[in-house]
Amino acid sequence: MRDFLPPGLKGLLLVAFLAAYMSTISTQLNWGTSYIINDLYKRFLHPNANEKQLVRASRFNTFLLMIVALIVTSQITTLESAFKFMIECGAGLGAVLILRWYWWRIIYSFLY
Repeated sequence: MRDFLPPGLKGLLLVAFLAAYMSTISTQLNWGTSYIINDLYKRFLHPNANEKQLVRASRFNTFLLMIVALIVTSQITTLESAFKFMIECGAGLGAVLILRWYWWRIIYSFLY
């Protein structure tokens, strides 16, 4: 791409890559925060929290997850190490995702 694209398209390609990266990070931050707030904070730590407290906790948790994501992504130097990290993070999840169709306790945990 460096050899064949004119400068304007190189910039557009760079912006597209950055937008895709930010979209992915934003999705993961919001997803992770919703899991932590709804499944941990609201359920066990502060069950009587009002909406204002939940929003405040969500913002704080999003910031913490952002810092963790920044630290993790700064340590990844190659695509191979990124793929290995993704596989390590997902290890053990496959059985749960398959069993959720058959075992009522897993189905119940996803619903509530």
